[in-house]
Amino acid sequence: MDASPQSLGSAIALAFFGWMLFQQGRILVRNLSRAYRARSWPRVPGRLIEARVGERRAQGATFHVAEVVYGFEAAGRSWTGNNIVFGDPLPATREKAEAQVRALLDNPSPEVVFNPGAPEISALQAKAGVYVPALWVVGAGILFVLFAYILSLPPE
Repeated sequence: MDASPQSLGSAIALAFFGWMLFQQGRILVRNLSRAYRARSWPRVPGRLIEARVGERRAQGATFHVAEVVYGFEAAGRSWTGNNIVFGDPLPATREKAEAQVRALLDNPSPEVVFNPGAPEISALQAKAGVYVPALWVVGAGILFVLFAYILSLPPE
């Protein structure tokens, strides 16, 4: 049976989509894993260097995030970090991001959780920044790949 250009193109598109889905899933699992392991990591007092509202654009939409820079001492060295949680900051309205920044500014010495084996991996909270719609995208992507595979099977 010869492969038609259409089926070859479909296979390439499906493989690319599957690879992109795998990468998103890998990042999601990494951030969730770090947040889970961070519950047992050491915590040290930090110092707030900067906290502000940042603006991001994605697919024509604008959303806001709280951005932070903090410093802390670990393993005999000074470190800086910029994670409130592990992973990407969660999108928010300007008002919600401003409230997060005010809460950060109210505590100039936040507690920092860090990986004792790699102190450059740190955050202010032992949580993962998981944007819930991203879970739906990954789930829908898995179903799409499965459905496309089933449709690509030759009829009996």
